[in-house]
Amino acid sequence: MELTQLAQFKAIAECESLSRAAEKIYISQPSLSASLHKLEEELNVRLFERKKGRIILNDAGKMALRRVNTIFGQVEKMKAEMEQYKRKENTISIAFCDPGPLRYCIPKFSFAFPDIELHYNRFEETGNETELLLNGINDIIFTSKAIEHDTVTCVHFIRRGVEYPAPWAKLDP
Repeated sequence: MELTQLAQFKAIAECESLSRAAEKIYISQPSLSASLHKLEEELNVRLFERKKGRIILNDAGKMALRRVNTIFGQVEKMKAEMEQYKRKENTISIAFCDPGPLRYCIPKFSFAFPDIELHYNRFEETGNETELLLNGINDIIFTSKAIEHDTVTCVHFIRRGVEYPAPWAKLDP
């Protein structure tokens, strides 16, 4: 069973006519009829009642159509998830505790990585900086505090003296 067969079955069900369905999906009527026959053989059940010039779903066909709609819904969901994954692969989310590094870094990142989409925001340092990385909200954060966590790499961005480092941190893959 192939998605093409299921799409053809769906077209027949919607058009209630082999000839109209064939026109709709740009296939010859004999090919469409053969595809339907093959599907019915594979499922070992008739899906339609054939009447003068019309072909109407029977109970088995209605059940099959519900499944086909579910399958195509899942296919669309998969496509959307893959598109979201692709966007995420080409996107970096950066959070800054201060506008200074933001103004400095964003143009440099954009120039160095023109194919990467940057999302950035500011955050207040409240002690939850590690969570911003661990829960996937941000890929990189710029904070005035060092982050100590076994899955986070923390690197000093600027040193304003020995006592006040300004580290940036990212989640290790």
